[in-house]
Amino acid sequence: MGKKRKTQRLPQVLSDAQRKRLLRLLSPNIRDTLLAQLVLDMGLRISEATGLHIYDIDWTTGRMVVLGKGNKVRYLGIPETLLRRLKKLIAKHKPESYLFLSRNGRKMDNSHFRRKLGLFGRRLGLPWRLHPHVLRHTFATDLLQATNNLRIVQAALGHSSIATTQIYTHISETELANAIHLLGKTRK
Repeated sequence: MGKKRKTQRLPQVLSDAQRKRLLRLLSPNIRDTLLAQLVLDMGLRISEATGLHIYDIDWTTGRMVVLGKGNKVRYLGIPETLLRRLKKLIAKHKPESYLFLSRNGRKMDNSHFRRKLGLFGRRLGLPWRLHPHVLRHTFATDLLQATNNLRIVQAALGHSSIATTQIYTHISETELANAIHLLGKTRK
């Protein structure tokens, strides 16, 4: 008797239009917008983003040190527009340690951002619950489509095993199946 294979659900991702609309909804709050952009543009986990210290960023070179799961360190380049916006946040709020602070000046709690995303997911009319990892899945999917290199996606996400990263290849396989199905319809 063989082991029953667990079916793995495909990760939920935002379309380009949904991503833009989400950022517009968040735009009145620079801190929350930048948190979303760190996850969407760099693939950070929400805990990695809220745990960033101002000294984790080399403001001259635009590189960031990210302390991930299991104290695993990775180095990421920050897109120029995001770096400029982070500099504006620093100039406005002048944090001394953590980059993202709560209203009382302490390290921001992840639950605030989770609640806000859930609310905005409903405003977007999404049929599933929007949570921070959806933004990370969106980043990974976009990066894989742009590079077609699973190792780059693995390194960006900080995955120890390529097997963890392979879930994003299923999205491409789904797109391939849909394209072949569409081709079949055009040939009738």
